[in-house]
Amino acid sequence: MELNEQIKAYLEQSNISYSATNYMTVQPTGQADQILFWDTKLGEQPTTEQLQAAWTAKLNADAAIAYKAQRAAEYPPAADYLDGIVKGDQAQVQAYIDACLAVKAKYPKPE
Repeated sequence: MELNEQIKAYLEQSNISYSATNYMTVQPTGQADQILFWDTKLGEQPTTEQLQAAWTAKLNADAAIAYKAQRAAEYPPAADYLDGIVKGDQAQVQAYIDACLAVKAKYPKPE
């Protein structure tokens, strides 16, 4: 993970407007990324712990959204369910429900 990505996550979660000129990072040879410049308009420079917490929160939020898209892509068409209802075909309705439950099991909600 890059320091710039952590900073962006921190600023966005803190609802701080920023531009590319408000901060600058550098990676000295053989060392970890460091903040070289931090504009006071952004408030106090965040600690490493604050940046890591913001990054973790972003990853968790992304995971919470990702499972929905994964499920939506694999759910059977709702028309299959409605067709079973209209025809009174309980086996078709149950097959639809079973397919949906299998997708839910494959992509569980993150905690």
